[in-house]
Amino acid sequence: MATIDVTHAPYGAGGKGATDDADAFRRAVAAARSGDTVYVPAGTYLLGRTVEIPSGITLRGDGPTSLLVAIHDNGWNGFPATHPGTRGNSSVVMLSLTGATGVNVEKLGFDINTARNYPQAIHINKGSAHVYVYGCTFTAPAPDAIGNTMMAVSAADSTYLRVIKNTLKGMQLKMAGGSGTRFVLVAENVITNPYQWGISLVGRSRNAVVTNAVIHHNTVTEIAASGGIYFGDDDNGTERFHMTCERITIVGNHLSGTPRATANFIEGIICSTSRDWVLSDNVVTQASGGQNTTGIKIETRYVDGAVGGRTGLVVSGNQITGPTGGIVLSQKTATNPGGADPFIVKGNTLTGTAGIVVNGAGYKNGHVTGNTLNGGEIHTRNAGRVRVSDNTLDPAPAATAPPSVRAENEAPPPTAV
Repeated sequence: MATIDVTHAPYGAGGKGATDDADAFRRAVAAARSGDTVYVPAGTYLLGRTVEIPSGITLRGDGPTSLLVAIHDNGWNGFPATHPGTRGNSSVVMLSLTGATGVNVEKLGFDINTARNYPQAIHINKGSAHVYVYGCTFTAPAPDAIGNTMMAVSAADSTYLRVIKNTLKGMQLKMAGGSGTRFVLVAENVITNPYQWGISLVGRSRNAVVTNAVIHHNTVTEIAASGGIYFGDDDNGTERFHMTCERITIVGNHLSGTPRATANFIEGIICSTSRDWVLSDNVVTQASGGQNTTGIKIETRYVDGAVGGRTGLVVSGNQITGPTGGIVLSQKTATNPGGADPFIVKGNTLTGTAGIVVNGAGYKNGHVTGNTLNGGEIHTRNAGRVRVSDNTLDPAPAATAPPSVRAENEAPPPTAV
């Protein structure tokens, strides 16, 4: 197991922020063998084209001072518009893993430094597996100013991914792809001011599979656009019907900000087969603003016939504060048959929110119990067999006030608090 220094001969990266070092990086990773480390000492390394990372190597720096900066004066003319993950744009990908296995990217700084749409600092694609991204720092231009989505790590059609203890500013983590992504851990990352979502975990084609994913103890702050965490169907057309999203755990994350209208701090879109979703012990704080925002929202958006199943949703122990919609389980329209069966909403604390809403016939055999609402109400509508019990509403409604637990068109009616 050798260590290759990109600044040494015959690789010759300058690291002074003066010349394009992409070819030096390419030479270094090409020389590395499985088990080797390509070392990037402190310095500023300009990359004017994509560096492909082969299987079995570790690319390691000294922290944010080992900074890779995307430059685009040459138009990335070595990077075709059809490169995986660019959606047809002549975009920017700094490091690319295509079918690579056993790769570690550790303790590097990335500056995407472009106004192009959908740039990606690290793109993981086409059957890559056992990839570890740890302790890196990612920055981008102010995303709201240019209106583009900036990807720190974008993974597609890959398995056994670990993205841990990274710091992002103006960028997001996206796990997606044609056939989906399996066995993913996204943990202890700090994300500030993401454009669109901070973390997303989605399938993007017919029959996609997203499964065995854990998103835990991440911090997403200054949320201003779509929201914090998004998972399930990518909501991009009718081809998304037949996909599987199962065994998803979202736990212990902290999300805060003042999002625009209709944003959701945590949002899951029910797929044709959705099983074993757990959203637990997350903390959501909205200071002000953001009309029609929601703390946690689970929604069905498409008609899908009788394909697959939708079972097992747990929403428990979350704390949601601020003028949000609280917790909402819903169908987008009456023709969307999906939902969760069974489900439980238990032990959540909501302060200053609209409360808890369960809306739609697809939500069956549910229990809303042990929640504390400091303001707001519990409202079930057109749902099937939902029990409401042992919740605490503070302040308790006055005798002349509207009921704080409402059930509409429900059979049988829930048990009152």
